[in-house]
Amino acid sequence: MANYNCVQRTNYFHVKDSEAFRELMEKVEAEDLRYWEEKDEDGNLTFAFGCHGNIAGIPFQDDVGAMVTDEDSYEDFLTELQKCVDEHDAIILIESGHEKLRYISGIATVITRDSIEYLVLSKTALGLARRMLGNEQYDPRMDY
Repeated sequence: MANYNCVQRTNYFHVKDSEAFRELMEKVEAEDLRYWEEKDEDGNLTFAFGCHGNIAGIPFQDDVGAMVTDEDSYEDFLTELQKCVDEHDAIILIESGHEKLRYISGIATVITRDSIEYLVLSKTALGLARRMLGNEQYDPRMDY
């Protein structure tokens, strides 16, 4: 059985509170997580982050006192990111992954102050192919 391998990276984005963002990033559990700070052309601080692997999310304490993550931990992380992002900016988190050559994935998560939406590359490509062919029934074999 193969393992899923991925990388994730964001654009540079503005936050409302730099210290709150840094504190959030210190709590996040992820494989090889890194974040960067850089000033934009106007001298305002921006941030970006990425990792070689999955972002598990924000750990919580279970019944026996151990710090763990579950399915909600990642969504909790996105919700906390949403609180940090500046109202005039967006965080675009792109993930590219594969399980050997069995399947390849590409996902973009777009986070604004008001919304979190997902863009799945395979679904977007299928929609584009259907539009280009003028055939809404077109269904290529994509079971990889």
